Amino acid sequence: FGPETTVFLASPPDPELDGVVERWAEEVRRLTGLPLRVSRTDPPDEGNRGISIRVSPPPQGYVRAIPTGTGLPGVQAEEYRLRVSPDLVELQAPANAGAFYGLGTLQQLLHLAESSAEWQVPAIKVEDRPRFSYRGMHLDVGRHFFPVSFIKRYIDLMASYKMNVFHWHLTDDQGWRIEIQQYPRLTEVGGRRRGTQVGSLYTRYATIDPTPYEGWYTQRQVREIVDYAAARHITIVPEIGLPGHFSAALAAYPHLGCTSAWKPTASLAVPQRWGGAGGVACVGNPQTLAFLRDVLNELCILFPGRWIHLGGDQVKT
Repeated sequence: FGPETTVFLASPPDPELDGVVERWAEEVRRLTGLPLRVSRTDPPDEGNRGISIRVSPPPQGYVRAIPTGTGLPGVQAEEYRLRVSPDLVELQAPANAGAFYGLGTLQQLLHLAESSAEWQVPAIKVEDRPRFSYRGMHLDVGRHFFPVSFIKRYIDLMASYKMNVFHWHLTDDQGWRIEIQQYPRLTEVGGRRRGTQVGSLYTRYATIDPTPYEGWYTQRQVREIVDYAAARHITIVPEIGLPGHFSAALAAYPHLGCTSAWKPTASLAVPQRWGGAGGVACVGNPQTLAFLRDVLNELCILFPGRWIHLGGDQVKT
């Protein structure tokens, strides 16, 4: 790798692939200080060190086309071949996901040689494909809120390890973290609590930090994060606690509960302590069912993936 190194994008025009390559090139420029030009041409026969990227469907009858039935890319779409010779780096993939992962591997191989202070990649041949089509990580923002900048950094780290599903835990007893336009009190009330348990996971050993705690994502921010993840071939699975772990929502709309502990009252508040707080949505109440339909309709618009996780745990029957 040097000042003359060029990325040759030897594939038909594709805005998605162009974005993958340009984001990768920009990151390498940031890391190395090299100009790293991108050219939509085939590499020359000789005389120019470069990186050739080619995305093309596999030949007819290709045997590793494994349908997953999950809505995630199959193994075929995510595989790639990488070959490094003294003058040329060649990356071939059947789909853009494979090109994305192959560029990630190439970046991991890039290092600064001690003897020459030159950026180098070892001569190597890699044929890589995932063993599992679903490779996920989870983040709970219901109890502890993280800003958009952190979420993006988390997604970047996931992508660097070739993870492809981000399980985003958005609500729990201790906080409701996503804007629902039809029910603004979910974040105005449910997104805030008066304090936070600290010192121990166990209540008898813990104390309460009385510092008010709040945070939630607007729908504009959610769409921004969904697009950011998609550009890195990551599907987001949102988790909404239903029908249990519903205390934050009941603090905002008490009439949606059905146990004696959650009768409408002005004293309800978002729990400050960890553990199941006992707040349960009353699914036998027509008002509650209408609320759930409204919330899920908004979520389905925001998240284009095939799944929404509804929790379904810790409810006494």
